[in-house]
Amino acid sequence: MERNSILVACATDDEQTFVPDHFGEARYFVLYRLTREGWEKVEVLPNRAREGEHHHGHGHGRHHGHGEGRKARAILEHFRDKKVDVFVSRRFGPNIVVIGEYVLPVVVRGRETLEEGLEALREHYDEVVARLAQPPEERRHLVIG
Repeated sequence: MERNSILVACATDDEQTFVPDHFGEARYFVLYRLTREGWEKVEVLPNRAREGEHHHGHGHGRHHGHGEGRKARAILEHFRDKKVDVFVSRRFGPNIVVIGEYVLPVVVRGRETLEEGLEALREHYDEVVARLAQPPEERRHLVIG
């Protein structure tokens, strides 16, 4: 299946570098439209799930601990109307399995800046597109390192 672009969400605290922690711990998610030729910034979203993770569950999963799905659903809620294809971060927590049902998680190893991560994604564009074409239940996260 040919795709002209992919919508990517990068996890960051400063809009320049990837968070050192899990995707869901980021202060912001920067959305980029990625093509084979490059990328452009689309939008910056504050991570509302991070700000309100202690008391704002919107009724989901009453006493779940870290990594048990509630946080994943809260993160995914940010992107419900955005049609994001890929989440990019240096690390993901146990929720990578839940997230993978909706988007393709991509781990970028050895990349500090969002620009380095986007370049790595662009270099692996065909592999990313191939993974996105797989049924979510069969698709595994991608590690670029």
